[in-house]
Amino acid sequence: MTKEDFALLRESLEQAVAYKNGDKTAARAATHDEAVVLLSKPCYETENMDFQTPLDVAIDVIKDLLHQFAYSGEKDGRATLWTGGLSALESGFEFVGWDNPHFTPELECERTDCHAAAVCGASTPDGYRRLCSKHYQELPNN
Repeated sequence: MTKEDFALLRESLEQAVAYKNGDKTAARAATHDEAVVLLSKPCYETENMDFQTPLDVAIDVIKDLLHQFAYSGEKDGRATLWTGGLSALESGFEFVGWDNPHFTPELECERTDCHAAAVCGASTPDGYRRLCSKHYQELPNN
């Protein structure tokens, strides 16, 4: 994508948000079809030599931000992220298509058959592991 494409896309998205928020006089800088074309245009090369669209990149960035700023906890013995009722987090969850709470297997204890949230890290004979507090306390010297 060119700088002009990004500028048009940004202006279009800002106008769409303004219109959605009640500014009925907001003019759209691009049609919906033009915005879809811009969002779908491959432009970012990844480590695997794949190309991502700006929308793919945006979703990845928002997921990273949600992992950093959403509340972590457990539900039904499984690690989760949740919004805590914060509208910015709720919007992010909605944008990336996550339920609230969002189950996060990648944040679970790395012991087999344990799905509790990992809260500690330790070196083990099998390498560094993220563990729940129960399994951390079971390690020798803890």
